[in-house]
Amino acid sequence: MALTPTYLLRTPTVCDVGSQPLTIYGDLSTLASEDAVLQFRQDFTATSAGSTYAIFMLSTSGVTLDENHTLVLNWEACGTGSEFGYTLNTHLTVSIEYQGATWVPIHEVDSDSRSIARTYGWQEYEIPQPHSDYVIGDEIQVKFELSHQLSQPRTWTQRLYLYWFLLEIRKDVSLNQINASSIALHSPGFTATGNAADLYAEDAVTYYVERPADPGGETSRVQFTVTYDLGYYGIDTLLGLRFTHYDWFHTTGAITTTYQGKISVIGASTNMSLCYIRDSVADPTTPDVQHATSLISGDWVVNQSISFLYDISYSVTGPAILYAHVDWASLEIVRYPDPVIVPTLLNATIYASQSFWLNVSCLDGRAPITEIRLGPWDELVGTAEGNYLHSRFMGSVGTFALNLTLRDADGNTFTALVGNLTVLHRPISIALFLSEDPYYQEVQLYLTMRDILSNNPLALYPFSKTILKNGSWFRQQDHQTDPSGNFYIQEPVIDYLRWNYTAIIDTIETSVYAATSVRASIILSDCTPFPSIDDLTYGLPLKASDQMILDYSVQCQAPLDELWLCRNHSLYWSLPIDLGTHNFTFQDEAGIWEYYLYANAQGYEGYSSQIYTNISHLDTTLVLDSSLDMGSHSIVLDIDLVDELNRSCPNVPLTLTIYDFGEVFYQENVITGLSGVMLIIHFDQYLDHAFSIQIVSESTSLYEGAILTAGNLSYDGYPLYAVIGIGVAVGVVSVVLSLIKRRLRP
Repeated sequence: MALTPTYLLRTPTVCDVGSQPLTIYGDLSTLASEDAVLQFRQDFTATSAGSTYAIFMLSTSGVTLDENHTLVLNWEACGTGSEFGYTLNTHLTVSIEYQGATWVPIHEVDSDSRSIARTYGWQEYEIPQPHSDYVIGDEIQVKFELSHQLSQPRTWTQRLYLYWFLLEIRKDVSLNQINASSIALHSPGFTATGNAADLYAEDAVTYYVERPADPGGETSRVQFTVTYDLGYYGIDTLLGLRFTHYDWFHTTGAITTTYQGKISVIGASTNMSLCYIRDSVADPTTPDVQHATSLISGDWVVNQSISFLYDISYSVTGPAILYAHVDWASLEIVRYPDPVIVPTLLNATIYASQSFWLNVSCLDGRAPITEIRLGPWDELVGTAEGNYLHSRFMGSVGTFALNLTLRDADGNTFTALVGNLTVLHRPISIALFLSEDPYYQEVQLYLTMRDILSNNPLALYPFSKTILKNGSWFRQQDHQTDPSGNFYIQEPVIDYLRWNYTAIIDTIETSVYAATSVRASIILSDCTPFPSIDDLTYGLPLKASDQMILDYSVQCQAPLDELWLCRNHSLYWSLPIDLGTHNFTFQDEAGIWEYYLYANAQGYEGYSSQIYTNISHLDTTLVLDSSLDMGSHSIVLDIDLVDELNRSCPNVPLTLTIYDFGEVFYQENVITGLSGVMLIIHFDQYLDHAFSIQIVSESTSLYEGAILTAGNLSYDGYPLYAVIGIGVAVGVVSVVLSLIKRRLRP
């Protein structure tokens, strides 16, 4: 029997196939396993239907296939169409073709929407009888075909995505004659009989032993072996045996029966335990069924034959007969592919002390993964749970190429590049508190910092300064905190703090008794990453109050003891009192930008799509007043979901609702029309970062007065927190949801 290796397809090629199918020739095993998605795009003009397909050819070098062969196809794919019109039907067909069979469909899936969510399949196609051999001269072909039916002719594009693809040619080794002489009885008083005829899938062999009356309670044992004729094969780390059997055991006459057994492999060079049969209390009247598939591997050799030893021990309380039925069994020699690494992210940015999950699925049941290390620092990050890995890594600050190294129980090592990870320090809220004290005739300024994601105070020492009415500086006396929990240090405001940040209070204009206004201009200097920006000046006219708050949020790109002012920044104005209408200005090398802010509203604005505002929850409403001078801009909103308890979230139902003037026009995954808007939605229930939604506007005035709500997302009662970034872009609103969830396999 010739062993045919497994081929794994991984390629980053993006192919515009036009009206012609794409065929890949050659040995697909030469393609790198770390490569990403293969995409096929096809454009259609003025047609009501279309089909996009890809054909993959596997060179078999003249392998003869008969009815003992099985073709095993494993894949993961999805398809989508971007058309103006209504889709009647979307259909994905997976077919196989070889000499003697023309395009046999082995998998089909339908959808009544524009797209088919990411789907996976594991299909076995048996070569049909009669027993005439099919000689494969050069190729076996697999075709993935995506088709759409439209309600009316349109110009549109559809894409077929193939994430990974595996084709295996497998031949079962038929069961040879049972070696009746190997039936061994280890308890006196037992007799055993058995059918020593050839055992095939449709046959059944029953061994039974009769136990006479006994005072009861002693444990008895019976063993018998099943022998396979294999010829000579060296079994190394890339080859293994898959033993599938269907057998059951029962007794008659016993009050209770306990079975505990194991199946062992008896080879020329070693013996090893394969699997346990049962460990349970059996119902004497109901057969116990065991259908197990087991894999073994290692550096050992099987010479001519291999025996599977059934070793069953049991106890009864009275006279009984034990029946051991072996209905059928199958033994295959398989070649393990390298583990298919399915990461939840390929290129991602997270915050320090956040975590991400890597899901690794090992096809064909290779020995369990015992160790997972993440590079380039080769840090141990977890172990596998069976064949599925859900491992958490607490990132360090920096940008890293993620090399994932897996080691299994047999000592095999596999390495793959899964992408790049950028780890930032958690964003910090720097709050400046201004308050008046008529008795001392002074204005006090306090600076506090909080971790925006957790809303916890940072264990640093912000400063506090008191400014007298005559403009002189007053240094706070030696104490650590005030009743509000603000921290103090003794350095003047203009000093460098220990985390390389300089804040200069430029001017304070106040009339304490008249309570007319307070104007604070804050100059933030030492812009180390961007030396071209010398000064950033913010001004806010305020009416006097007991307390007014200015929060300045900074995205840190350095350790906390080296906090830099970043170009990626934002303003968050918290206005606890009715201030009326005010404006604030921002100046950089490109000019002065001016926006208007309204009372009793949280406004978020910026000057480029790189501006981010971070809020600690999803139950958040963004209100854009129609008076906002947006020009031809729109808003970009990015949401990154993280489970606060570092839990995986399998199959979490999500609902996204978008309101227009208080009316719902989009909810869940149902597309409803709105004048001037086209919604393109891609929902992927098998993708580890759940789905993405993009809202494209044809009108620049759409968002005037609109309310965008990020929803109330939770999982089993545990809150999910988000980092939401909002900035100015041109002509597009994008909402991206990323949800960590467990990848399910059949």
